[in-house]
Amino acid sequence: DDCDGVIDEDAAGVGDACATGVPGICAGGLQACRDGGLACEPTRQPVAETCDGIDEDCDGAVDEDVSGVGDACETGDQGLCATGTRVCAEGGLACAPDAAPADETCDGRDEDCDGAVDEAIADVGSACETGQAGVCAAGTLDCRAGAPLCRARETPAPPVSRASARRAFKRAPAAR
Repeated sequence: DDCDGVIDEDAAGVGDACATGVPGICAGGLQACRDGGLACEPTRQPVAETCDGIDEDCDGAVDEDVSGVGDACETGDQGLCATGTRVCAEGGLACAPDAAPADETCDGRDEDCDGAVDEAIADVGSACETGQAGVCAAGTLDCRAGAPLCRARETPAPPVSRASARRAFKRAPAAR
């Protein structure tokens, strides 16, 4: 309107800071003339998300759709804490364990993530009596199916029939 070749440069409010109503990096804007009035135009446009705790694609969610997030990974820990899932943390990708350390139970797994299995269960590994006869009587307390169980240290030899025992005796060299 002032014939200087520049449009709307002196209109009241043009260039003032404003809120666009859009989330993320697109939230801040500057007033501009649009269609005969003032409109808040974002100063930044949406871009692809990265692991930085900021909503760069202006959709209201933070760090979603980042390549690698949600993938399986190895944590470097032991036991149930060894496997994890990739997450955004502290400005980058990290491997978060799928399980947190917990108290040991008698189940043959390392719940406390220290590299030892069922070590906190009382008497596991100690001598016990199986209740069986012969070489199967002595046992070691072990965890099976969630409970301590006395497992024989030796297994019985397969049964031998009388006929096979006689054949073996006849083949044996005579003592001289």
